[in-house]
Amino acid sequence: MYDEPIKHLFEDFKKRILIIILATIIGALLGLVASIFSKSSYVGELTFVLEDSKSNSLGGYASLASQFGIDLSSNGGGAFQGENILQLLKSRLLIDKTLASAYDNKQTIEEAYFESSDLKEQFKSKGYTYKILMDTNNVKSKIPRDSLRKIIFEKVIRENLLLEKPDKKNTFIKVTFKSNVEQLAKIFPEKLVSEAIRFYTVTKTQRSLLNVDKLQAKADSILFIMNNKTYEAASNQDVNVNPLKKQSTIPLELTIRDKAILQTMYGEVVKNLELAKINVAQETPLVQIVDTPILPLNKVKLRKLEAIFLGGIFGFVIITFILIIFIVTKNIYKN
Repeated sequence: MYDEPIKHLFEDFKKRILIIILATIIGALLGLVASIFSKSSYVGELTFVLEDSKSNSLGGYASLASQFGIDLSSNGGGAFQGENILQLLKSRLLIDKTLASAYDNKQTIEEAYFESSDLKEQFKSKGYTYKILMDTNNVKSKIPRDSLRKIIFEKVIRENLLLEKPDKKNTFIKVTFKSNVEQLAKIFPEKLVSEAIRFYTVTKTQRSLLNVDKLQAKADSILFIMNNKTYEAASNQDVNVNPLKKQSTIPLELTIRDKAILQTMYGEVVKNLELAKINVAQETPLVQIVDTPILPLNKVKLRKLEAIFLGGIFGFVIITFILIIFIVTKNIYKN
């Protein structure tokens, strides 16, 4: 029952076999032309491993610090746990920071990327250069700087940057950047990872560093008061010329008592200060760069045989799809 239409379909294909062969050849030729005129790309690859801070081992001392309003509890991993690190690396924040970094003494990475991409010709046809687009005082430019930066950001994510974890079981992160400029392909992943490490470190240690500053301020304040008490005790000793009068020794005893209390407080604060510094060291992330882009970089270009094969397949699939629609539509109207 269903064999008859399929049989007719194959017969119609046989009648148009020359068209199919011609379309396949045209597709192959187009693939060859594309490979000849396609630009070479350089691939910069950087691999690093991120070791997150371990659980806080200072819990036994946290209660001591809490007496002075200090929090020694560890920070959560948040954006740096699991797959989140991949999302962070392609965030607008880090990409923009990377693009704003220096490429050489004359231009930023953003400008170098703009000049090396098809954006240059695209905006040149409209009478815009990068400097005109970035000049806030130039009223000729109808494209806001933020809009251009959004275009560049989306283009980088879509066409140039690849982030992946080669093995889901470990914490290795691979950053790949493709560009037709070798130096740009090398610098971009290095700067991106550098910005990520800086952001990561500040985020992870910010609270602990504030604790260190607070403890240091308390220690300095207590030390200042304790030094004053020392001078005060010496002055009281000089005044008490008649030690037989017990009442005259009271100010000296009070000063010595206050100094002893201050010494105890100072010792506790200094101890907590050292613990806080250890906590900062523990929370400072350890990022190990495993592989970095080394010049000369790998050069990637569409191979001719590969382009011919893919072009031929593309031409065959397209013409087959068109013929099926044409034959089916023709049979429907015939019936």
